[in-house]
Amino acid sequence: AVALTAGAVSAVGALGFVGLLVPHLALAVFGADLRVTLPGAALIGAAVVCGADAVAQLLSRLLATVLDADRLTLPVGALTTCVGAGLLLVVARRRADER
Repeated sequence: AVALTAGAVSAVGALGFVGLLVPHLALAVFGADLRVTLPGAALIGAAVVCGADAVAQLLSRLLATVLDADRLTLPVGALTTCVGAGLLLVVARRRADER
């Protein structure tokens, strides 16, 4: 599972964590009915990426102010990677405990 995840993230990029985690979140929120879960996963994925971008921009401005830097940009991929790696471990552990 780790090798597949590493391969997917290296091929797609750091935002691939969103694609790996959002379906699990959608299943938890909407249940197993795919007529509801699939569109829900798309909406949750869009909301997660928009939220991560907003947080990355906010952190960039905050860090630029603190460090007296003119242009400082925190990539949204770095933020989703940091948060996504931890959440992926939580989901994997929970799935392993269910079996």
